[in-house]
Amino acid sequence: LEMANGKSSLGAAAFLRTPIIVEDIATDQRWTDDHALAGRYGLRACWVFPIIADDGQVFGILTHYYLTPKAPSYTEGLVTERVRLHIALLLSMRRNAEALRLANERYALAARATNDTLWDRDLVLGTLRWGMASGKRNLDKAAMDERTWKRRVHPDDIGHVVRSMEQALHERNTALWECE
Repeated sequence: LEMANGKSSLGAAAFLRTPIIVEDIATDQRWTDDHALAGRYGLRACWVFPIIADDGQVFGILTHYYLTPKAPSYTEGLVTERVRLHIALLLSMRRNAEALRLANERYALAARATNDTLWDRDLVLGTLRWGMASGKRNLDKAAMDERTWKRRVHPDDIGHVVRSMEQALHERNTALWECE
């Protein structure tokens, strides 16, 4: 189906990101090109609900077909809306879990491929973790507080490392911090 306004009720719902209710397929302009197809299967009504992710991406559509002309009742509309929102939530959670898995995999690969120490600071919990390169001895991967972390940084470097990190934390457009 072409995802465009006015081409079909299915495509229009995805394009407009809004439900499309076709109470009678035989008289709806969006079904003009497909009246014969719908008639072959006895379809007379079609309700289309887009499944939209939290970022606005359309995952797909949830469609109801009926053999008689029909509009959704109040209860049918509520139930369908709840189902649509649950499907969107589940698909978003699945996509986010996969993105997290890939990010963790990339982080692990970077940690193994470098001779540098990678520090991971959890700003919410206020803890730090470190990962060592594959050729180095891994002293401790447990979370540590900031005071413990500062003891692991060379005394000659601690001043400029802390200043650089604090500056990066206060700049809103900084996505990556590094310091040597």
